[in-house]
Amino acid sequence: MDLHILSEKQEKSSTCYLCKTTLEEYLSHLPEDYDEYEMQRSIEKNRYLDRLIDTVLSRGHIPPIVLVVEQIQNNSNHCLQIPEFKILDGLQRTYRLKMIWDTVALFQEYLKKGEELYNESRLSLSKKYSKYLYQINSSSNLLYTIVSFHKEHGQFDIFEKNEQWFEVWTNLSVKEQVNKMLTLNAGHKQVKPAHQLELLFLNLIPHLQKSVQASKKQLIIFREKEKTPLVYSKERKSGQFHFSHVISAILSFIEAKPVATNIQLVEQLQEAQYDTEKLVEFFDYNFFEVLITFLLDLDEEVAKENNDIWLGKESTLIGIFGALGFYRKQKQISINVLFAKVIDKLRTTQNVLNLQEYNQEMKSLDASKRNIGSVYRKAVFLGFKDFLMNIDSDDYTSINWHKHF
Repeated sequence: MDLHILSEKQEKSSTCYLCKTTLEEYLSHLPEDYDEYEMQRSIEKNRYLDRLIDTVLSRGHIPPIVLVVEQIQNNSNHCLQIPEFKILDGLQRTYRLKMIWDTVALFQEYLKKGEELYNESRLSLSKKYSKYLYQINSSSNLLYTIVSFHKEHGQFDIFEKNEQWFEVWTNLSVKEQVNKMLTLNAGHKQVKPAHQLELLFLNLIPHLQKSVQASKKQLIIFREKEKTPLVYSKERKSGQFHFSHVISAILSFIEAKPVATNIQLVEQLQEAQYDTEKLVEFFDYNFFEVLITFLLDLDEEVAKENNDIWLGKESTLIGIFGALGFYRKQKQISINVLFAKVIDKLRTTQNVLNLQEYNQEMKSLDASKRNIGSVYRKAVFLGFKDFLMNIDSDDYTSINWHKHF
């Protein structure tokens, strides 16, 4: 993609170029997987953005789109050439622009075939072309707007002569990209805490992927943009975990107590009270291999008590791992020994988790009188801690959930 440089600014080792180019140049060079950049959240519903067609047709101003690139080609004529790029901010606008671009192309294709669209109503357009509009994520309303505009103005060049501004960043580290993405979205619809945590810990993903391959077990990790924690917890099957839950579990393990996923936690992480790079250095490849194996082994034992959903709740995982962290600090044992010890006890003591009683206690709670999430976290933490403190006792048969609830 070719852009004209308007200005540039240096920020530490990174450079930001303020550029402009046409919508045609931008949309014609848009990668097929433009909406799969891991930094970005999923497409949000927004009725104002859905009317972006009005801004495009009137050649109005669209706020700058922020791109990150790894390679650029620069020359003396203030021209910036980008072989590849990713959208750091502006995915929602780009999604709508791509929808308009594809709908115009569909409209022009029908014109070439000699189809008469000018006298069609919005309803008839919907009936006739809904199948094709669905394939490009478009709508009959959008097609009708384009047809009406073309009918009134004749041949139009809404992309060729419509300029768009861009901020193009080079040499941004993953951590810097995350911070900028969160800053850019601060004034928009709030990014969910779960997705913010995922962004802050994106550098853990390669370790998790390697660990899964090494464990030779089947594991599916959902991200917030793929499936919300609420939907995931209701549909969960064995071997499935939510990435934000795994992160919260790791943080609970470090803190040796339940750590809830909320805005306060994200702010602490952003203020560098947690250094994600140091975390990765400390919890190396071997830790993640052991962690994944432990989660899958734990999942197998929980399944024996006919409760696939239990580990699908964040409150369960952070309670368990908070207790594991507490026990590890108390006993000063290695992570490998700790995890192996827990799985061995679960395999040799039938129904030690006593999940039937857990479910009964959970159902007896009055959700209107207390913070249920907090109660679950504390109860699982206390129950699993009690289990761990008695893990070497032959007399310990099961967790007394009534006492801990």
